[in-house]
Amino acid sequence: MNTVDDLKLMDCVVAINNVVQPKNIIFASRISNGCTCIYMSSDLLVEQTVADYPVTTIKDFEVNIRRVMNPARRIIFSNVCLSVPHKYYRESCFTVVPIENVVLHSEY
Repeated sequence: MNTVDDLKLMDCVVAINNVVQPKNIIFASRISNGCTCIYMSSDLLVEQTVADYPVTTIKDFEVNIRRVMNPARRIIFSNVCLSVPHKYYRESCFTVVPIENVVLHSEY
């Protein structure tokens, strides 16, 4: 949650209590750049809150609500040969076929 310097941590938590139930707030803390971080009980609850309330009013200030971490998709290669340059693995990613398009044969 982006915040204003005049707002206290408790002001932000009380404002979020109007949006989500208090039992769903696990922890709240100030983080860098004057932001407040509020940890919720589930990812689904975070997604709903960010989608339904992108901006909230706290003591006459408009405050943006956003995720701290954006979901990322990564491919992790394990058990690969260290002597093969990284560029070959990156190039091989472009030829990977999604698993739903692969036809499995019982003879293998």
